[in-house]
Amino acid sequence: MFSKQLMRVLAAGACAVAVLGGGTFALASGSPAAPGAAGRGTTFYACVVTHGAHARFPWRSLWKTSTHPVTCPRGQFSVHWNQAGPPGPAGPAGARGPAGSQGPKGETGAQGPKGDTGAQGPAGPQGPSGTFGSITTETNTVHLPDKTAAQLAISCSSGTPVSGGVSVSPFGDAFMAGEEPSPTTGTPSSWLLEVVNPDPAAVNVRLSIVCVSPAGRGSGSAATPRPQHARIVRETLTKIAKPGRG
Repeated sequence: MFSKQLMRVLAAGACAVAVLGGGTFALASGSPAAPGAAGRGTTFYACVVTHGAHARFPWRSLWKTSTHPVTCPRGQFSVHWNQAGPPGPAGPAGARGPAGSQGPKGETGAQGPKGDTGAQGPAGPQGPSGTFGSITTETNTVHLPDKTAAQLAISCSSGTPVSGGVSVSPFGDAFMAGEEPSPTTGTPSSWLLEVVNPDPAAVNVRLSIVCVSPAGRGSGSAATPRPQHARIVRETLTKIAKPGRG
């Protein structure tokens, strides 16, 4: 019975719309909400005439309408409603907007602290055998007369020659005119050094030759290697004349 009366009250409440300035409303039940509750619009209050007739309002109508809670006479009850209805469901997500332009490059940050030393890695595989077992340099000194050109063929006391050279003392105009292996093809057995002394004084020429031993020999030995000296196997001296000097 009460629900039918409440429906009639809702129908009768339409007349209050004109008084309140129009707009939609929803009838609230239970305890009155605070006036102006956030998101709900303005809350209105009124009394419901439940029986008989009122001098100013028809039977079963609303009166004492206000935006503040009202006190109703005995035999009536108060109602309240919001000018705005409850919020609707959330709409679908909007389309993604275009990407903005890239901002300027930021400044380089400060260098971080040095990290801890990492653990030692595993040992790598053993490499292939080397071409040479050992490399040694052997020397010998010869006396070269003044105004003389000499072609010296020297060899290693052990191993195979791979290079050669000379140094002269005291310093003067003496020089090495050339050097090459002998023979020039295949494995050399000696090294040819050509030295020229154009000065009117003799000089000492220190001969050097680089010798190598095959892989697996001459390396890793605990014994102290014996001193070695280059052997002069051939010497050809040629007197030269220097213009303007004795």
